[in-house]
Amino acid sequence: RALGTLLPRWWQEMDWAALGVTVPPLLPWAQARETLRPQVIRAQLRQVATLLATWEDILYDAPDPLAEAARLRPGVLLRGYLVQSDHLGSAEVEPLPRPTWDGQALLRAANIPATALYAHQRQAAQTPGHALLIAPTGSGKTEAALLWAARQRPARLFYTLPYQASMNAMYGRLSRLFDTERVGLLHGRSTLALYRFLMAQEYTPDAATATARALRNKAGLAYYPVRVFSPYQMLKAAFQLKGYEALLADFARAAFVFDEIHAYEPHRLAMILETVGYLVRHYEACFLFMSATFPRPIRERLQHLLGTEALIRADAALYRHFRRHRLHLAEGDLAAPEGLRRIREAIAAGQQVLVVVNTVRKAQELWAVLHPWAEEQGIEAHLLHSRFTGQDRLSKEQAILDAAGLNQTERRPLLVVATQVVEVSLNLDLDVLFTDPAPLEALLQRFGRVNRLGKRPPADVFVFQEMDDGTRRVYRPAVQVERTLEVLREAPAGLVVDEARIQDWLDAVYTGEVLTAWEEAYEQSAAEFRHNFFADLLPFRGNPALADQFHRLFDSVEVLPEGLMGTWEALRAEQPIAADALLVPIRWYQYQHLLARGLVLPPDKSADLPPVVRVPYDGEKGMSLREDDAY
Repeated sequence: RALGTLLPRWWQEMDWAALGVTVPPLLPWAQARETLRPQVIRAQLRQVATLLATWEDILYDAPDPLAEAARLRPGVLLRGYLVQSDHLGSAEVEPLPRPTWDGQALLRAANIPATALYAHQRQAAQTPGHALLIAPTGSGKTEAALLWAARQRPARLFYTLPYQASMNAMYGRLSRLFDTERVGLLHGRSTLALYRFLMAQEYTPDAATATARALRNKAGLAYYPVRVFSPYQMLKAAFQLKGYEALLADFARAAFVFDEIHAYEPHRLAMILETVGYLVRHYEACFLFMSATFPRPIRERLQHLLGTEALIRADAALYRHFRRHRLHLAEGDLAAPEGLRRIREAIAAGQQVLVVVNTVRKAQELWAVLHPWAEEQGIEAHLLHSRFTGQDRLSKEQAILDAAGLNQTERRPLLVVATQVVEVSLNLDLDVLFTDPAPLEALLQRFGRVNRLGKRPPADVFVFQEMDDGTRRVYRPAVQVERTLEVLREAPAGLVVDEARIQDWLDAVYTGEVLTAWEEAYEQSAAEFRHNFFADLLPFRGNPALADQFHRLFDSVEVLPEGLMGTWEALRAEQPIAADALLVPIRWYQYQHLLARGLVLPPDKSADLPPVVRVPYDGEKGMSLREDDAY
């Protein structure tokens, strides 16, 4: 009787009728019992087989298979909710928590008076449906996004970020604003991230291990109404991985916040935005994209996919307040004697100095020169790049935040040498920047790590103009960096950057050869993805052949330096999740180079070891790879 009451209520609350799904009333028990007879089950299975064949015929005969998605949607949703129910029931989870969409409560939790909101935050709180949000770094875009979500009142919110470090930081932030029973974290190393959160709360290692695994499983079971994840979790549906229907059912009528959309190169961006368009057209999902800037080709494609002109932009007064940086173009290479002299002078003047280069090898070489000098002067110094173990990188990031995080009252001289990893997640507030040339979007992220809140006079940012081989390899085609430098050269020397004009700079970069190369790469990838993935998407049928293509999207492999094997094995016996923090991510091609040179130990399946590499590693410098491997 209870189920007979709850089922219609559930169907009504989900508004399934609008998506084409009908739920027949439950039969009385006597009749229901009759359906369990073998001959009835066989007849019902024949009906299912006939339905599946009908769906296949629909796709086969359709001039445009994508146009038939609405006819197939009820089958996708029924299969998706069946899989979700089965998994949640097997896991014996408690009743699913509901989201609480109270904008005032969110502001109280964030300790922000309603009267202190910026204009773009107030506008976001009043905007129904899809939107693009453009506002300076450090101007409260996260709060604006949550106020937008509160206006939509979705059953589920997915906060989407490109980097694991960003996702981990956002998970901690949202857990404080909501509570941990309503927020989930989902990415390739989320179990380790959750383990660290729990250990920081004084859990025992055993309790942290068990709880982290349970939290990760819940996130994968669609338990939490608010989830932080990467767009690659969305792409699993397009690649038709096993149970993909459960993902589409989860995404139906959900709200998505996309941050840092500029981080993706055209090939991956096309796949992500094609997935967004599919969810908008066929599953009534709602999207907010936000950034400090949107290159024109991205902005135009977003507005086309979303079918909206809704643009939320910070007002002119805020941009005047956020004049935080004084731009200097410097001749030569940052690591040349003149560049080193300027860096030392800034440190000697008592400033907190950020040096950003484009390759790990260059960061390590620069560190070898600057660190001994800083040590002699008694100045705190840190090196940060992607080839540290997770454990070492976390401790370095925390030390940098302790010295140069937001709202630090005691500012002491500091040197931070870093690669692009500093562009994401770390809310730093140093005094001066010296950087290699890079695409404009990357430079803006680097600028945002000095004088972040604009509470001090404009900070000097020095962009060195010489493009070394490493820069040309990292940023291909290099013409985008060259065009960025051309645009910046048109600015007067020592210009205080007007962030309201940055969009003009960006539009000037995306012209001519840069725009043509970007559009060709994007459109080719979008067309292939649309035809090869969504065009044959059928309920009750996965496509294992696409799984390998999905995994090839991830251009990295985690390895264990041979010198850490003993520590890893000891830790694995006591704290198996923590042992994963000793792994180092490297690019796939770098792994292949090591393999070809005999620097990867033969796998020992009985020991369940990750790939072990004979490569030097120390906690101060990180993993050292041969010159031609290291970019």
